[in-house]
Amino acid sequence: MHDDDIIKLVAYVGISKVRSNVLNFIGDDLRYPSQIAKELNIRIQHVSTALKELKEKELVECINEDVKVGRLYRTTNNGKQVITLMK
Repeated sequence: MHDDDIIKLVAYVGISKVRSNVLNFIGDDLRYPSQIAKELNIRIQHVSTALKELKEKELVECINEDVKVGRLYRTTNNGKQVITLMK
């Protein structure tokens, strides 16, 4: 991905406190949406929306898409670059 594209993604994540917090909380770990909601004190609906948006931008990925309950998310390489640039 080009530097300009990463910078645009930094801006996209940065304008939303929820997206920013969710991406940073996942970091280098695997996280459940319920865990993210509980730890960040955010409604699960907001976490789900943020994860959907981050997934569409290829900043996070679900590693077990086939299950309904207990989905695990992790950051992609692009997501890690965005986290680094946001610091």
